[in-house]
Amino acid sequence: MSGLVPLLAKYGLTTGFWKYLGSGILALASLLVVGALLFVDRTLPFRIALQRFAVNIILTVRGYYVDWEVTRVTKNPKKTQEDTLRDLLRTNAGTEYSRKYGLDKVSNREEFRSVHPLCKYQHFEPYCERMLTNGETNILSKEKPVLFAFTSGTTGKSNRIPFLKSQLKTILFCAIPMILNKVAPTIPQIRLLKRKMYLYFNPEALRYTADGTAFGPFTSYFFKAMLKGEVFTSPRIAYSIADETSTRYVHLLFGLRFRQLPSVDTPFASILYFVFHDMEAWWPELVKDIRDGTLKKNLVLTEEQRQGLQKHLKPDPKRADELQREFDKGMAGIAKRIWPKLGLVYTITSGAFAHYGKILKDTYFKGVPFYGAFYMATEGWLGINIWPNRHPSVWLLAPYKIFFEFIPVSDMHEEQPKTVFADEVQLNQEYELVVTSPCGLYRYRIGDVVRIEEFYNKWPVVTFLHRTGELLNIRSEKLPEGILYNSIMSAAAELSEDIKGVADFTSCESVIFDSVVHRKTYEHRAPHYVLFLELDMKNPKEATGSGLALRLSVLVEKYLYEGHEMYKYYRDGGALSPPKVFLVKPGAFERLREYLLENSSASPSQVKPPRVLKKPELVKFIFDETMHH
Repeated sequence: MSGLVPLLAKYGLTTGFWKYLGSGILALASLLVVGALLFVDRTLPFRIALQRFAVNIILTVRGYYVDWEVTRVTKNPKKTQEDTLRDLLRTNAGTEYSRKYGLDKVSNREEFRSVHPLCKYQHFEPYCERMLTNGETNILSKEKPVLFAFTSGTTGKSNRIPFLKSQLKTILFCAIPMILNKVAPTIPQIRLLKRKMYLYFNPEALRYTADGTAFGPFTSYFFKAMLKGEVFTSPRIAYSIADETSTRYVHLLFGLRFRQLPSVDTPFASILYFVFHDMEAWWPELVKDIRDGTLKKNLVLTEEQRQGLQKHLKPDPKRADELQREFDKGMAGIAKRIWPKLGLVYTITSGAFAHYGKILKDTYFKGVPFYGAFYMATEGWLGINIWPNRHPSVWLLAPYKIFFEFIPVSDMHEEQPKTVFADEVQLNQEYELVVTSPCGLYRYRIGDVVRIEEFYNKWPVVTFLHRTGELLNIRSEKLPEGILYNSIMSAAAELSEDIKGVADFTSCESVIFDSVVHRKTYEHRAPHYVLFLELDMKNPKEATGSGLALRLSVLVEKYLYEGHEMYKYYRDGGALSPPKVFLVKPGAFERLREYLLENSSASPSQVKPPRVLKKPELVKFIFDETMHH
């Protein structure tokens, strides 16, 4: 510093430089304070408000650069992906795995494809277990993981996927700036400037190894980073409640108190559906607690949790009266009536969650936009949605940091099918995704099936269709979930004089069904699909007999036959029999969800609705819920 002052004095900057610098810093600080006061929710602590406003400005400005960069790299997908692959291989050169497979010497994507096989998790499992259990490093990646993300395990054994800090930085400094730049002008609620209702359960599912590495659901890791101070409608202590039913009630109670709610966030549409389905039954108790400033006594809470929640409550008879009036009018469009400023439901409504999304949009959330920004998997960030008004959602695949390959769906059954690269995919064709990621998963078949909808410049834009395991496939017909869903919905629509809607559904193949249910109960038939439907009936008594199930079976068969060429082929040849429909009791799928939670390592925010049941114990559970055997 002693040498700097004479230098500044020499050029006449001793006074003016510091004066202008100080004035500039003061002006910037003043702008941030004023902006925080004007644009950020005033119910947030001021320090958090100031921080959020500053971060939004920085990331929004960065978004212009990211937008320019994405435009540049998507014009030449071949070069972009070759550069990405070289970077990934160079970054992890010298690791045990890289040396074993000779990846240090790979110079191009064709060579990479020839020297390393396509793999599923079982191939990488021994390496992941060593890293997690023994704390070994330099195995798959040079960078030490900050998290081992557990998959839900609801349909099989849970996978443990390493996740790196650099992957988190990519989301923060590439994906989020692009969202703020591209989407926020259309949906301003996407900015983190207002207090929102965040429906999340059991973050304590996250645990730590002896060396401090986290392991558990990815959503828990991401959420814990967000839970700094009192930033949501629910107090921070609400997110420590272990009992899911009590957590739902508490989230609803505090969310309903907040009239100026701008958005509702939750990982999946199924979670939101179950919460609002509960609200339909609980609203009189909720209104009473809001009126009196109380917590109902039968909630499963520790004394510390009850006291911590109670201090945030006070009687609000005016809000209670308003809610009472709106609830008395019914549930159609209730969200917009109780929260007039609600402008966004942030959740995933594609794939297995499409049915829940449709119910929510048609009932509770009429007129409220739905949007999900990221195509995420446990393996990392795979894509981004920059078209908030398009439904169903489409995703621009992440143009860097991930090397993509694509398996044509016709070849998915092969162990080592030939893949195509990002610059070789065809419009309107369906593919199974293969990824090579920074965490050291090479040519990894993640199990997602997508369709190429269009190209952003020359880069693929996809819709997510289903998981590879969510196919009914008795005779190699490969019937996807979408065809099954459309057939069920069309069949129910033809019986609209009796059926208001389909609350939920699942299915299995008769081979698994026969192993659970004694065959002599049913006539001998060729293999077929077995469907389990929970209906919303105009007259609930009509669902108790087998007649309605038989009519639905006939109609579902008609739409499957018309909608899928290979199903028609095998039906015509007698290799498949018509499907059989069973109707289940009201609430059966909620009980199935609870069973999945009790018998897997999944957290409530991870459980996904299984549309095709592969486990006999799940088939038995849902069969025991049927109205007629």
